[in-house]
Amino acid sequence: MVKLPRFQAAVLAKVFDSAPIHEEAVTLEFKLSDSADVFHVAYARLTDEAGYRDSYLVFSLASVANRVFMTVTAGRPREVARALANLEEYDRQTSLSGGSVIRVPDQFFGTHGLTAVLLLRPSTLNGFDDVEDSSEVQGRRLDFSLTLFLTEAELEFKRLHGHDALMSRFDAEGRDVRTFMSEQ
Repeated sequence: MVKLPRFQAAVLAKVFDSAPIHEEAVTLEFKLSDSADVFHVAYARLTDEAGYRDSYLVFSLASVANRVFMTVTAGRPREVARALANLEEYDRQTSLSGGSVIRVPDQFFGTHGLTAVLLLRPSTLNGFDDVEDSSEVQGRRLDFSLTLFLTEAELEFKRLHGHDALMSRFDAEGRDVRTFMSEQ
């Protein structure tokens, strides 16, 4: 467990107040090769009532950007946390918005068939109605985004048919939002 700076601790408390997670979180920090900054990310087990049995919510803590990236995984929370730290660094450089699709040039995710992420409203997730799209934490305005990892086929489908068609496809297929289905 990493001791968090005051602001990141406040972001962690904000997520705990609104997301269906248990009382205990693991906090991590990453130093990315092309940045001198430290990126803080946390993960906590989701409550069974949320419908994501044996799953974690992994979320960035707005170390350098004004966005909190959140995703659900049933395995590999540390790898997912590293990916969210990289997304935060990318967001700082480009200012992402909801609906954005970002290619993930990450060999680890590529070997699992995941090549991009799609940013959605947190309320897309079952049980996340209390997580606002945007909120103020200690005087700083933060955006909150569900980060949904996509396969190449899903990315191509979105490119050809658009965002709404992809969301309809996911709904019709009952697509699971979890990044990894096991600890493989």
